Amino acid sequence: MNHEVEHTCFYPNGSTRPCKGPTDDWSPELGCFIQYMQPQPPQTDPVWAGRTSGAIYRCWRGAPELGEAVWRPSPPDTGPPPVVVAEEAIRQLRLQPIVIGKTPRDGGIGILSVPTWLWVETPSMQQYAPNTEPRSATATAGPVSVTADAHVTHISYDMGDGHTVTCQTSGTPYRTRFGDRASPDCGHIYLRSSTREPQRSYEIRATAHWQVDWHENTGPQTGQRILTLTSTTRHRVAEIQLLTGP
Repeated sequence: MNHEVEHTCFYPNGSTRPCKGPTDDWSPELGCFIQYMQPQPPQTDPVWAGRTSGAIYRCWRGAPELGEAVWRPSPPDTGPPPVVVAEEAIRQLRLQPIVIGKTPRDGGIGILSVPTWLWVETPSMQQYAPNTEPRSATATAGPVSVTADAHVTHISYDMGDGHTVTCQTSGTPYRTRFGDRASPDCGHIYLRSSTREPQRSYEIRATAHWQVDWHENTGPQTGQRILTLTSTTRHRVAEIQLLTGP
């Protein structure tokens, strides 16, 4: 999902218009809209103040006809559209798929009906960033500066047995002292062994859903991107056969 917010400027007479137009633009430096004057005033006009370079612009805040002529050393460098700079900021986030942590560790075989714990193994800010501590990056091109803030909204685990688990946190790493209890925030219970699956194991697919909110530091534009990053691992599940005597 992509969207941009178009900001509207309001004037004293009640009329409105976009803050960025095809022929004029807001100048943070001057605190007004500027528009290249055509034709340019003659060099004898006092606004040039004896200068022979640069250009003359109309600077206005209420209505163009109420503006004043100002000299600028060169045409304003509007830079690329903020949405383009936002894409660079998002690339600089360098987000990565998570490394899946699960029980049993070290490639062991899971037991039927025993809870499987899921978590993000040794998470970095590039793999998992909560809403309270988003990962940020800023990109600049000419006069345009954009900051992107990213956080994980949730992680969905396709467990390979037809079930999907949605976790709102990075999960709790398993410790031996937890025994056979279920994970408090991210886990699953297999009710069917994986012996008939390809490679005799289930494929777990973990997809981290990132929400990236960006804002222009030098203007009013904002936007949002939703990114998904997926990683996989194999998981064997077996059924314990109990032997009883005669």
